[in-house]
Amino acid sequence: MAGAANTEQLLAFQMRKDMAKKAMKVLTLAQKNSLELAFFGGLTHQQITESLGEPLGTVKSRIRGPMIRLKNELEGM
Repeated sequence: MAGAANTEQLLAFQMRKDMAKKAMKVLTLAQKNSLELAFFGGLTHQQITESLGEPLGTVKSRIRGPMIRLKNELEGM
């Protein structure tokens, strides 16, 4: 039984991962980079600002707007 549960969990994880990748395709490269630095790189908005040489407002816009868009894309799948 435990093996079946693990298999189901792995399949569910893979499906969510595939859905997220598909949803990310609607974003610009700058938006993807900012999101990746924030969520996968663990950087703060200020650190992303310094890393990219962009104003703080731009970085925040590149994270917040795409997060809403991704949420809507994933809800539609």
